[in-house]
Amino acid sequence: IWPPLLYFAYEWPRLDKGGMDALRQWLKEHPEASLVVIDTFTRIKPPKSRNGDSYAEDAAITAMLQSLALEFHIAIVLVVHQRKAQADDVFDTISGTLGLNASADAMAVLVRKRGTNEGELHLTGRDLEERVLCLEFDGGTWSYIGEKDEAVMEDRLAQAKAFLQEILANGPMDSAEIITQGQGQGISRSKLFAAKSELGIKAQKVGLSGGWKWGL
Repeated sequence: IWPPLLYFAYEWPRLDKGGMDALRQWLKEHPEASLVVIDTFTRIKPPKSRNGDSYAEDAAITAMLQSLALEFHIAIVLVVHQRKAQADDVFDTISGTLGLNASADAMAVLVRKRGTNEGELHLTGRDLEERVLCLEFDGGTWSYIGEKDEAVMEDRLAQAKAFLQEILANGPMDSAEIITQGQGQGISRSKLFAAKSELGIKAQKVGLSGGWKWGL
């Protein structure tokens, strides 16, 4: 069920072609609004002018949005992509010039570990302590695990392994039931499958129309 105050706009003019004025008017007509998410920012950002200073132009447009946010006491989140090129500072991977970062009060970069369901959310800002949060992707949703700490990740895997060893001690069980019970104890589906692989647990199909059973 969508929240009653959630509003989607699938088309919007570029900020230099009436988009900024349209956003200000929309905020005046919706005083209950507290958050605006622009996804993706490049779709409505003014194009680089010929012989222009890309850094200065990016900084100027984000400063205008910052002023609008302050005017209406809201948060404006700009969603942008990351560059494929690696960088020593993860915030330098944000697509565009560093001018985009210049006016931002806070920045968040999500880095997903290739080949896994794990990710790291890097956070920094003027009034925000720099942090790295560990996340796990499961069932279409990112879940918060804790502050970046390898021990935390190992503990969660160890918990999943101990759970499987205990629940399968008396013989094979239906995989759906295992997952349900595991999630009831706060163990995600992806962690259960990772533990299954590490323990060498075998999965066997039950008949043509039956489910799968896991067994040690």
